[in-house]
Amino acid sequence: MNATHENEMFERIASIKKKIIRHSKYDQALHSIETVFRMRNLTGLSEHLFCIGQSGTGKSTLKKQLKQIYPNVELTDRELKPYLCVDTPSKPTIGNMAEEVLKQLGEANYFKGSVAYKTNQILFLLRELDVKLVVLDELQHFINHGNRQAAAEVSDWLKRLIDNSSACFVLMGLERASDILKVNEQLRRRFSQQIKLPPFSIANKDDMAEFAGVLAHLDKELGLEARLVLTPTLVKQIHFATNGIMDYMVKIFVGAFTVSVNRELSQITNEALEAAFTQYVWDEGKGNLNPFNDGFCWSRLDKPNMPFYRISV
Repeated sequence: MNATHENEMFERIASIKKKIIRHSKYDQALHSIETVFRMRNLTGLSEHLFCIGQSGTGKSTLKKQLKQIYPNVELTDRELKPYLCVDTPSKPTIGNMAEEVLKQLGEANYFKGSVAYKTNQILFLLRELDVKLVVLDELQHFINHGNRQAAAEVSDWLKRLIDNSSACFVLMGLERASDILKVNEQLRRRFSQQIKLPPFSIANKDDMAEFAGVLAHLDKELGLEARLVLTPTLVKQIHFATNGIMDYMVKIFVGAFTVSVNRELSQITNEALEAAFTQYVWDEGKGNLNPFNDGFCWSRLDKPNMPFYRISV
């Protein structure tokens, strides 16, 4: 492959990885968040949402798009932040969570003072910078390792923070993050409206059609000379190879595109998909453990040591 062709391949890969792939569940989630933002902006009333989903189903993409929709606003004396996104530390306490919020608010002395002082600083800056929407992601870190006490403490802290703020809050995380709501009835009532970003399903005709439509879009965006023929069998194979998770769908198509370009193929083939699964998804996925192999076992690859095994939700 000459340098020109390689550069073109890299540009197409970069483009597809940056692109937001829209689908019904993603659009519903975005619409729900935009609705509470508009209501807050118009009336001053704040509603709150809880957004959960497996890793790779679109939460990070959603956060990035919200940042594009609600950019910071430069004033002569300060920078307003209508949208604030905070990731929970991997080993969180209420103290370092408060510090992370302060850092994202631009507070240089985020580490100073007690939890109560930091919380008051957060409330002051939320008002001062006119923050209307706050996303707190990776909330499951608070209840990892079965730490119910930490979940109870953070739920109580969040309730007080939310009650004393005029911003809308969106809590995000894996499914187990919902344990935070189980330990505090008052917080659960505030987050009764939930958004779910599940993997794609092929359980019925409509689900399969939506999944196939996204696959066709990925294939078209990568732009090889001929389109991939998405037979019902191939759609099912791709679902087994990705578990319906968007991140893996992009991986498998980018991988198959790379294989196809390197082999000078005019379209993505079953053989390219088989090679891509082993190279880009699971290096042990060969023979009857590769969904694109003729001898595939047609069993979900969700057992221990397989790519879609989930230790917990």
